[in-house]
Amino acid sequence: MGFFDKIKRAILGGKDKAEKAGKAVEHGAEKAGKAVEHGAEKAGRDVEHGAEKAGRDVEHAGKDVEHGAEKAGRDVEHGAEKVKKDADDESDASDELKK
Repeated sequence: MGFFDKIKRAILGGKDKAEKAGKAVEHGAEKAGKAVEHGAEKAGRDVEHGAEKAGRDVEHAGKDVEHGAEKAGRDVEHGAEKVKKDADDESDASDELKK
């Protein structure tokens, strides 16, 4: 094999290696692109799920506040009725003592 044949063979071998490297880079880029796309989709789903959960949590907190306000209102009303009844009882007792 002559010098030029060796050079030609080296050039062709280099060309094959360059093509294989190019295909490997292309494949790696496609794989990386798919991984990024999958990661973005998953992140989007996670954000959506988090927003839905936060919305439910806020809704439940609002209901808790509403129920707490209703209970406080009933407690105040009950307390006012008890005070009125106690005042009426004392008034009746005072009237009985005056007789």
